[in-house]
Order: sequence, then structure tokens, then C-alpha cells
Amino acid sequence: MSDHGYDMQQLTVHTIYRLANTPARRFPFKHFLLEDFLDPELFRNLRALDTEGLLQQRVTDAGDPAENKRHVLRMSDPATRSDASMPGCVVAMTDLVNQRPLVHVMIRMFEESVKRRFPFTPPVESNIDLIEDHQGYQLAPHTDVSQKLVTCLIYLAEDDADPMIGTELYALRGGVEKPDQPRMRWDRADFVRATTAPYRPNTALIFSPGPDTFHGVSPFTKAGQVRKLMQFQINIDKPAYNEKLAVWQAEQDRKTET
Repeated sequence: MSDHGYDMQQLTVHTIYRLANTPARRFPFKHFLLEDFLDPELFRNLRALDTEGLLQQRVTDAGDPAENKRHVLRMSDPATRSDASMPGCVVAMTDLVNQRPLVHVMIRMFEESVKRRFPFTPPVESNIDLIEDHQGYQLAPHTDVSQKLVTCLIYLAEDDADPMIGTELYALRGGVEKPDQPRMRWDRADFVRATTAPYRPNTALIFSPGPDTFHGVSPFTKAGQVRKLMQFQINIDKPAYNEKLAVWQAEQDRKTET
């Protein structure tokens, strides 16, 4: 047992089992929907967490004030991990997303995408946020920033939650292609909703961001409605990647010269 009271090997093996035995869904882009994603005890404790005083309202420059209905705890912030008053389930979750076997399996799930984007598997770092989206929140279709290698949304839904407030996946109308501008928000009228990842307890949506990974959240307006989740990202470690890329390019140049 570690200092947070959880068996980290048990937590890791539970989630790797789910990852390794869930088939991919291919449309409108490759993604995975997993039930029972986290160890049941860890999930129950995270869902029951009293978030009063833990979360801060996020202010975004995306242009839609509805996105400011989101409140966030930066779980990967070193100050969060080192806070002695932080609940053990938060610390355990932060440690879980940094387990190398887990990260390795998740990257391998999107091996084709990684090979298309990079000449080698890039160095990465994990990041996770605890999120509450409040009444009026919405998120227009977008693809995610290119620094994200894998996105994993983990729903902390109550048993009787509305499943339709999960993340929506979109296909472009008429097959029209748009330039890859990851930070932009697109007009919903340009898309057809292919599916909604059901907002259900301990359910995860996982995908590797790319030029066609359009997703978003429709506005939910029911009084008092809250969407609670964790967003786990495997991000490219840019300084380490650039250093490794320079070495790789130099090696390619030497091969060309010979």
C-alpha cells in the first residue's frame, strides 16, 4: 500500500484489463467506450468527493461564455499532489495516470495515429483534471490541440444521471473537409451528431486527437444539473520531443550524406 491507502498495482491492472479487452469503434473516428474503467472503490470515493472549496472556475478565451460554466481542480499540479489535506482518492488517481504500463497501453491503442503524426513515439507527460460543468455549459465542435496525444474522459455520474449529457462525436455534413485548426470552435450546423458517449457511472471515452476528431457537448439547461468528470490527457513533452527530434534529424542527414 502507498501513502494514499490504495494498492497501486491493483488499480493499474484493473484499468489495463479494461483497456486491453475493449474493441475500438471506428466511426466517426477511432475511439473506445469503456465501462467499469476504474477500480470500483476508487471510483466510488472520487464520485462521493466533496468538491466545495477544491474547484476553481475556469475562464477561457474560446469566445463562448458558456464554457466558463466549468469548474476545475488541477489534480496534476504539484501543489495538489503535495497538499497533506488532499483526499487519498485524488492523490491515488494522480499517481495512477502516471503509471508507465498504463500510459504505454493507451498509446499503443492508437499506434497508427501516432505513426502518422510522428517519426518516433514522442516523450509524454500525463495530466488530469477534476471537472464540474454546471447548468448552461456547452462546448461547440472542435478537435483538441495538437499537443494532446490521447484524451480520456472519465464520467463520475450518479446512477440516475441523464446519459445524454455525455460528450458528442460528430461527422462533417456532406463530407466537407475543414482545415486543421485545433483551437477553433465550429458551427454545429456543419455537423451531424454520430453518437453521444453515455454519461454513466465509471464510463470512459478515449480517443487520439487529430484533424477529424470533432467532439463537443450540447447545452444542458436543466436546473441544478451538474456534469462531473475527470479529463486525463497524455500530452507530448515538447522540450523533450524537440531535443529527441533534433537528434533524429541529424541522424537522417548523416544517412542521406552516405
